[in-house]
Amino acid sequence: MKSEINTTQISTFFKENPFVKSVTIQNKKGIFYHPDILSDKKAFFKQVIDECMAKYPENADCFMITGKEYICICKRKQTIYICETDNHISVSQVKMELENLIEGQRKQSKLSNFFTSFFD
Repeated sequence: MKSEINTTQISTFFKENPFVKSVTIQNKKGIFYHPDILSDKKAFFKQVIDECMAKYPENADCFMITGKEYICICKRKQTIYICETDNHISVSQVKMELENLIEGQRKQSKLSNFFTSFFD
């Protein structure tokens, strides 16, 4: 079975938004990192994901702001999106671009589920 994560959309997201450092998506099939990130950062993001899954409502947004980067976290139902960016852009721009990616991924997932239903 194919993954519900559209890597072409994510590659396009990176090309259109050079301020993006990484995207992490956790869904029912596992955790996807693009590009692959260091193991200590994976461990940190796994802690963030676990916290979000346990305590956040299904449509929650959160920002972490450091001296060098923004980390935007969006929970949509049972999927967590984490976008790590440079901090030389506005938080609202990061949020808007991530929402566009999330919407594209959601539409792709619905389309994949629709076509898969024919073969079940």
